[in-house]
Amino acid sequence: MTGGTATFSDEDVATGKTVTLTGATLSGADAGNYSLGSVATTTADITALEITGNFTADNKVYDGNNSATVLTRTLNGVISPDAVTLTGGTATFSDEDVATGKTVTLTGATLSGADAGNYSLGSVATTTADITALEITGNFTADNKVYDGNNSATVLTRTLNGVISPDAVTLTGGTATFSDEDVATGKTVTLTGATLSGADAGNYSLGSVATTTADITAKPASVTPNPASKYCGQDDPELSGSLEGFISSDNVEATYSISGTIISATLSPSNVLSNYDITYNEGVFTINDVTIDASASSAPVQVGSNAILSATVSPAVPGVSVTFYLNGNSVGSSSSDANGLVTLNVSSTILGSLPIVYKVDAIVGTGCAESVAYLPLYDPNGSFVTGGGWIMSPAGAYKADESLSGKANFGFVSKYKKGSSQVDGNTEFQFKAGNLNFKSTLHESGSLVISGKKATYRGEGTINGQPGFKFTLVALDGDYNGGSDPDEFRIKIWGNSGIIYDNGLGADGLGADDNSDAATTLGGGSIVIHEAKGKGNKRVVSDLVEVPWNTPSEVIEKKIAEMGATWFEGKPVQLKVETDSYNSLQAGFYEFKAGLAENDWFTLEEPITINVLVADKPMATDIQLSNSVMQKGITRGTIIGNFNTIDPLDNQHTYSIVENENFEVRGQSLVWIGNEIPTSTKLTVFSTDRVGQTIERSFELNKEIRFGDFNMFPNPAHSNLNIEVELGQSVNVGIRIFDALGRLVYEEEGVKAGTPKYQINIDHFSPGLYTVQLKTGQIVVNKRLIKK
Repeated sequence: MTGGTATFSDEDVATGKTVTLTGATLSGADAGNYSLGSVATTTADITALEITGNFTADNKVYDGNNSATVLTRTLNGVISPDAVTLTGGTATFSDEDVATGKTVTLTGATLSGADAGNYSLGSVATTTADITALEITGNFTADNKVYDGNNSATVLTRTLNGVISPDAVTLTGGTATFSDEDVATGKTVTLTGATLSGADAGNYSLGSVATTTADITAKPASVTPNPASKYCGQDDPELSGSLEGFISSDNVEATYSISGTIISATLSPSNVLSNYDITYNEGVFTINDVTIDASASSAPVQVGSNAILSATVSPAVPGVSVTFYLNGNSVGSSSSDANGLVTLNVSSTILGSLPIVYKVDAIVGTGCAESVAYLPLYDPNGSFVTGGGWIMSPAGAYKADESLSGKANFGFVSKYKKGSSQVDGNTEFQFKAGNLNFKSTLHESGSLVISGKKATYRGEGTINGQPGFKFTLVALDGDYNGGSDPDEFRIKIWGNSGIIYDNGLGADGLGADDNSDAATTLGGGSIVIHEAKGKGNKRVVSDLVEVPWNTPSEVIEKKIAEMGATWFEGKPVQLKVETDSYNSLQAGFYEFKAGLAENDWFTLEEPITINVLVADKPMATDIQLSNSVMQKGITRGTIIGNFNTIDPLDNQHTYSIVENENFEVRGQSLVWIGNEIPTSTKLTVFSTDRVGQTIERSFELNKEIRFGDFNMFPNPAHSNLNIEVELGQSVNVGIRIFDALGRLVYEEEGVKAGTPKYQINIDHFSPGLYTVQLKTGQIVVNKRLIKK
């Protein structure tokens, strides 16, 4: 049997499938002998056709895992038109990291479709796809800064948005800048050039970094003009100053200007100034005045002579025009030389022929400086003047305290030496309320000018023994030439610091011109202008006699006798001195009269007047108390200590205290009348001398000390300081004294026991406040000391 077609019952895969052979025939030599009735079916298997699959995967953005997305699927080997597809399965990248052409594997894929049962999936080929970086954004904060001329900023913190946990990615680097360099609040700050770093940084890309805000605050700066000066009338000098704190690239410049005595600054350019907190300091502009001193114009000139008026301009500036006036009338102008000296010759015709004191005004230019002097025009052959007594010094005369007024004593003699311009004599003036005691040391040559009832002269002297003072005296003799006016007196005293005393007050209460008639009427005594006379009986002018307070009259008579030995050309003439009105305990001026005992040589035209000045009694200088410790167990009536007053001229004083319930004064003793002893108490003590002058002192009395404490007396102390310490056992004791500035000025240390007593000499300490420190073992006690 040959030929025929064998077919399965269908084409689908199965086992034991029926197979039918149709169209088979017989063949062979004997085939004709047979006929083929049928061919029996048989069975066979159709097995699945193994095919392979392919797929494509989608690129993805990094998401922290290796999952992949299948885009397309295909099969290789499917017989058309079978309906077979590749489905399902899981596609994964080889890992989750970013890369291109990464292998993607599809596992678990299956075949589906109407004909899927006829096939088996042999394999699915891998494919490739990309994992691209995940774009994330950054944030940062910036630090505020002080303006520095550029827009640079400093990053404080950095953060990232979109990082997948737990990836290690940070924002690093970059340059932070403000929108511009100018001062403002909430300024935009931009970070550029920042990058990602960290183990997982490669999986990310930095999309953007958000801007932030910060402040640029004003930079402190200052401008300070340098001090400048000029002399009055000069052009303003070129001004300069210093700039501090400005950025050099801002090119800030200052322009300086003057207003009065202030130098101020204006800054430019204005567009950068708002970036600074500027302190505008002011400079001091000093205008130095030109001064003039016309004191050289006060040189006395004899009647009939020319005067050379002179003044000095300071600083020495040439070409300064100065006009001179005599008693308000211009007598000419002149200009200064290179040394600042100005001179003007005034003829005797202008000066006149009568003694007078001219007021000289030297005025610079139109009046920017002025100086006054007084020019005496004198007659050396003229009269002389004497005076003594007292005035009521008016308020305003004593410049140290213009409220003071009261009795002021004076005495003077002024006369020309025969044939000379030298002025002889002396002058005394005392104003007790102001503690002012003036005594002349010389009368200025040519300064005595007597014109009618008025006498004027000048000189130098001391105040309370201190030299360096000048004076002008004006005396008016109201009885002169039969007049009936009261006598008047004026003295003007000045020193380097200005006027000390001047009772010649004008209507405005200020000092009148030195050549005016402003003076004070005498309250007692007299002023006499003695006219010059020819030869005749002897006339004697006595110098002032000065004696201390409480000088016996016998001593004064002896002084007058010694002076008289020179009055009568060596002849042994005896004087009769009247001293009945003299009181040695009363300070002031006394007018003694002296006559001549019978003699063969001289008679007097008038009794000799001797003015005697009894000096004010000096004030006592101190009060001392012999003890300032209130001992344990004192009882009423116990004498605490005795008072003693330091007074060089009087040993008789009465004592009193401010009312105190614990103490009373009995004679010179301080007596305890209290009950409970206070730890410490202050006591004010008064000592009054026989003149009625009272001084007061404060004392601190202390209770007898306990261990480690100490008593210190006297306090205030003058020369010696006493310290008593209560110890009771041996212990190291240290005494230290500090001045008001805390400087150690005394130190003593050593082991003591019982109640040691110290006496410390403090003569060399300056007057003031001190701290006395006592250290006993570990105990430290401080007390205040007043050094007088």
